[in-house]
This record gives sequence, structure tokens and C-alpha cells, in this order.
Amino acid sequence: MAITRAQQQLLQQSLEQLIVIPAALDDFYAALIEFAPHTATLFSTERTQHSQRLLIAFQAIIKGLEQPEKLVPLLQRLAQRHLDYGVTTADFTPFGNAWLYVLKAQLGDTWSPAHRDAWVALLRLIATVMKQQMQKQLTTDVQ
Repeated sequence: MAITRAQQQLLQQSLEQLIVIPAALDDFYAALIEFAPHTATLFSTERTQHSQRLLIAFQAIIKGLEQPEKLVPLLQRLAQRHLDYGVTTADFTPFGNAWLYVLKAQLGDTWSPAHRDAWVALLRLIATVMKQQMQKQLTTDVQ
């Protein structure tokens, strides 16, 4: 599913809105751990660092939508790092669900079905590329 220019604008706009809400990322991690309790062990460093990295990654990914030839390698590198952290392909669904939950909860009246569709498209793109890379890496490691 291609992400349209209008969807890119919705993604950027909603991410900018979320960034200025201090509790938003704390709520995200709480939701993620509620949806997938085993993920609590993945965060060995300060959550503030994770939050900053998460926002930087989303900003780079959204910007990368304009240059797919650079986006795929970025997502592949993220996949490798997350595999090293202990993330599994099964963790993408609770991550996406927690992210959508927090966006909807934090953005309130500004959240729309169009925002949801844009984020679902982006999260699917991210998950598809990263899962493929993780599977490839796991297969290579076994050989």
C-alpha cells in the first residue's frame, strides 16, 4: 500500500502534535507493556532515551517516504538493531496497537479516521520491511 502525500502530511502533523505532549511516550510504553508484558525487559536504559530514539526514528521514516531508496536500508538497519535488542517479529503487532492507542488518546479531537489510515499504512510498511530483514538475518545466522 503506497502512502500518499496527504497521508505523509497527516503523519508529520500528528507526530509533531504528539511530541509536545509530555506524558504521551510514557503512555505509549505503558500500553506496550500492557499489551505485551515481555517487552518490559527490552528497555534496559532510561525510557527518556528510548522515547527520543523512537521519535527520531519516526521522523526519519516519515521523511524517508519521499526517498524510498534510502528508506528501505534505514528500516533494514533498524531491524538488525532491534533483533540485537531481542525484539521478535511477533512484537510488531503490540507495538503498532500501542502506538495507535496513544495517538488516538493523546490527540483527542484532532485524531481522525484519515490519521488512523495513514499510521496503519506506515506501521504496515515498517513492519513488512523490518520483519523481512529480521527473517533474513535469522536465516543467515542459522546457516
